[in-house]
Parts: sequence; structure tokens; C-alpha cells
Amino acid sequence: TANNHFTRDVKRPDGSFAYVGYGIDSLTVCLTAIARMKHLGESRGEVTEIYPTAEDGRITVAILHAAQEVRDLNFSYLAEGKGAPVTARFGEDGITIIDPMNEVETFRKIYQKAV
Repeated sequence: TANNHFTRDVKRPDGSFAYVGYGIDSLTVCLTAIARMKHLGESRGEVTEIYPTAEDGRITVAILHAAQEVRDLNFSYLAEGKGAPVTARFGEDGITIIDPMNEVETFRKIYQKAV
């Protein structure tokens, strides 16, 4: 499928075209951070405010992981004729998979920080 938010041609007022989108933005910010570190001697800590860090992305990954866990478990239970009882709880204590069919580990923590 096409993802026209990643990059696309946009016609400028003068008739020429420019690429826009978060793909271009990501590359621009990355190159800016590299240039600031290499040519201005800035540290990694000094450039972290201009781009999302791995820490910034952890919550997104955790939410997607929870959705995948719920989907996979519910699919298995549905195939066994047991319904789809699994859910995820998001709260101050993080993300917990709630699986009432699992008698050993009904509440399984998969992310430890507040959501």
C-alpha cells in the first residue's frame, strides 16, 4: 500500500515540486543532529530535544505489543471455541495483559511505567 504521509510530491507556487512528509522530516532532523555533533561539538544529550529518542518510542511499542498479545491469545481461544476474554489494562502501574483463561498468570505485566 502507498503511504503518502511518509513522503509525497507537493507542487510549489512556482510549479516545481518538493518532497514533504515525515520521512523527509526524519532524515532532515537526523542530518541536523549529526551536523551539530560533528561540526559544533554538541553531545548526544544536547541534540535529543530535536528528535524522538528510543525512550520516546517505548510507549508506542509497548501499546502495539499489548495489542498483539491480546489478538494472538484471543485468536487461539476463539479457535478452541472459548470466546475472546483477553484484554489489556493501561494505568499508572503500566500495561497488564489480563487473561482469565490462564490460571497460573492471569495478570501479566508487560510494561512497568505509567501509561
